[in-house]
Amino acid sequence: ESLRMSDTGKVKEIKYSKDIPESATFVFVDEDHTFGNPIRYVLMKNPAVSLAGYSIPHPSDPFLNLRIQTKKGGNPTKELRKGLADLVEMCDHVSETFTSALAFAGTEVETSNGTDDGKDMMEL
Repeated sequence: ESLRMSDTGKVKEIKYSKDIPESATFVFVDEDHTFGNPIRYVLMKNPAVSLAGYSIPHPSDPFLNLRIQTKKGGNPTKELRKGLADLVEMCDHVSETFTSALAFAGTEVETSNGTDDGKDMMEL
C-alpha cells in the first residue's frame, strides 16, 4: 500500500508493507547522505526500532528511501517523528556546545539572517 504526500513537503510517498505492518518506507525529496546517515543512526538508537536503513536509488534522482521497521505492535511513522525530534535536539546540543567553546576561547560567532538558502553558515 502506498500513500502520496503533498508536492510541497519533503516526504513524497510512504510505502507500507502488506506483510509486515510494523514496516514502512518513506521517500524523501531533495535529501542525501547528509540527512540519511544521521537519521538512520538516531533511529537505530531507539529501542522500539528493529531496523532502519536508507538508500539513494540513483545519484541523478533527488530521492532518498528510508525504511523503518519497528518491534511488534510499533508504528514506523511515530518512530520517524521521534527520530526527527531527537536529531534536532542532538544538533541543537552540538551547536550550543560549539558556541560555548568559542565563547570560552574568546572568539565571537556571527551568523547570517538564518534563511535556508545555504548561506547561513557560521563565520569565524
